[in-house]
Amino acid sequence: MAIVPSASAGAPPERWRDGTARFASADRALGWAVIVSIVSLAFNDLPSLLPIGEMSQDAFVYAVPLLALFLLRSTGEIEIPSVVLFFAAAFAINVLAGVVVNYHEIVGFQLKGRSGLERVFTQSMTFGLGVFITVLAYNLARHGMTAYIVKGAKVALFIMAGVGVLECASWMELPGLTQLHEMLALAIHNSGSTYSTRLRMTAFEVSWAGVMLAFFFPFGVVSMGGFKKSTVFYAVLVAILVFLAQSRTAMLVFAFQILLLAWFYGRNRLDLVIGALTAAAIGALLLATEPTVYQNVAEAITDMAQGQTAEPDQEENLSNVTRAAAIRSAMSMFSERPLLGVGFGQYGFHYAQHLQADDFRSYEVWNYVTDDSETPWPPTYSMHARLLAETGFPGYLIWLGFILWLLGRSFRNMIKSGPDSAPQHLAVVMTLCGLLILGVSIDSFRFFGGWIAMGLALGLPEGRSVRSSGPALHIEPGHKGNPVAVQ
Repeated sequence: MAIVPSASAGAPPERWRDGTARFASADRALGWAVIVSIVSLAFNDLPSLLPIGEMSQDAFVYAVPLLALFLLRSTGEIEIPSVVLFFAAAFAINVLAGVVVNYHEIVGFQLKGRSGLERVFTQSMTFGLGVFITVLAYNLARHGMTAYIVKGAKVALFIMAGVGVLECASWMELPGLTQLHEMLALAIHNSGSTYSTRLRMTAFEVSWAGVMLAFFFPFGVVSMGGFKKSTVFYAVLVAILVFLAQSRTAMLVFAFQILLLAWFYGRNRLDLVIGALTAAAIGALLLATEPTVYQNVAEAITDMAQGQTAEPDQEENLSNVTRAAAIRSAMSMFSERPLLGVGFGQYGFHYAQHLQADDFRSYEVWNYVTDDSETPWPPTYSMHARLLAETGFPGYLIWLGFILWLLGRSFRNMIKSGPDSAPQHLAVVMTLCGLLILGVSIDSFRFFGGWIAMGLALGLPEGRSVRSSGPALHIEPGHKGNPVAVQ
């Protein structure tokens, strides 16, 4: 195989017409592989099969190699956009420089059965997988497979909703359905079959349920050709799931995405736009006036489902204490080493040194600083704070700049595209916005839906005509051991 410059990137001319994919030419086997892979994104609490760190419980990790093989079987080639290569190289150089500068510390770190170098390796592996997923998504979009990603997202939403129904039934201890949920949980929830009365569906906890919906909702709600009744159906379905999950992050992401959706379909109707903005302003004002309204109503509903009487919670929210301590520690590390950070994946080793006495009110903080392999690894709860702490300002700027560039590109294409392809760009915009918002609450590169959206942002057609998205690298199998260059 050889890597040579290709004259163009974006959709192959024979597969696109006026920016619309010609799905009739797509390989059906590849289409099914795409659907199965997208559905597998919904499961991230499976028993570990390989020693690959935090990714070992994600079903999608095991689907990616198969998807790549089906793609090669169908197309015989994989193209790598140069911008992705430059992004990965720049970030890798930053990480390497940080490791070299902090090597004297990293080589001696040991905590919870993990070493500093091991953390560098596993986190780099997660980042590398994300880049590879972006490349796969780019090629899938080029070969007219976006429709199968949309189908997979819709199927995943129904599966999550179905598991959610069984989960609600288990809250009420309905005979038959409760036992069915317990049996299902044994297969899809390695962390345990029981959970608090907050809907986690197929995820290992409610925050990650919100992460999944941040990708499934934009692509599930997509309707080729314009607004349809199904758009409203999927929006209402996800709204119910988000409400029952009672995740602040999921609620914030969904609210922003639904506003983007409403703006997209109502941007030519000034009266609708003004009405939506007015309603949003009133809602924000009400929440600012009494921020416990949402929590009290949600808790009342779940209490009613269990046949209990809702009572106000008088205890301090220790989860907020834990999150504040983690983010404050990360920013303390950044203030000490703003150029290259403490080293990629090294936040947990420095965590205890940057805590304040008041932070130990939370038992979670005690668990994080205890050197026991059975206790959880210290999280930062924020990708923004984590990158600043571990890679310094340059590393954070590389990551953020790449996403913002893709976001701007997709937004422009959404405005310029016709009714068939514009909703696809809208889904990418919604997902990338969700990724940035989720970065305030999660600190992992495991949001694979975000990496998929990055690839689609590059692979989907630009505007109404087929154009180049810049130079790309082209990979194609050679013959008789000789590389083949394709322009």
